[in-house]
Amino acid sequence: MMRLTDIDILARTIYGEARGEPYEGKWGVGRVIVNRWKSKKWFAGDFIAETAQLPWQFSCWNRNDPNRQKILDCTYDDKMLRECMKAAMDAIKGAPHIWFTDGITHYYADHIRPPNWAEGQTPAGRLGNHLFFKDID
Repeated sequence: MMRLTDIDILARTIYGEARGEPYEGKWGVGRVIVNRWKSKKWFAGDFIAETAQLPWQFSCWNRNDPNRQKILDCTYDDKMLRECMKAAMDAIKGAPHIWFTDGITHYYADHIRPPNWAEGQTPAGRLGNHLFFKDID
């Protein structure tokens, strides 16, 4: 089951995590969240919104993250949030299909130190400035 709040929170998470990325990068972040939700693994919630807002999973929702207030305050008058909404809807539909994105559940920006979970892992692919991974438990 999907709720309107799931779509809104997905778009806001994309806004907080990837608003400076090209469209495919925004879509990839959305796809990670949708894939996590569908996986039913420990990093999935019962709903997309819950999956996006689980503690310490997507940094834009952390209370100490400067993006948090931005994603809470922005409205759909913001052109970038509207683009993130389109990316969210496409991520839910699975379009555009990019060969390596089936099953991606993790990513990180290439300008940060790799997180512990990425040690020894090979990226499935890159979209914009994010490296995407699958088969991470």
